[in-house]
Amino acid sequence: MTILRVGELLKSFYRRQGLESTNQATSLFYLSHRNRFPPNVLYSDCVACVKDLLLSEWLTSELRRKPQTVQK
Repeated sequence: MTILRVGELLKSFYRRQGLESTNQATSLFYLSHRNRFPPNVLYSDCVACVKDLLLSEWLTSELRRKPQTVQK
């Protein structure tokens, strides 16, 4: 999933829900989309990112990072 797509999901989610509370909207967004995020993206990371509906550089780099493989 591209970072642009995550941003689009956030914006459309807020509009559809008609939510004014950032905390309420963030919580609902995270719970309904958490399977699309890498496992190391936490709710607290989402909260930091959606306050202004902008994604942080950290989340951008996490979403772009490839899974690390364990070498034997």
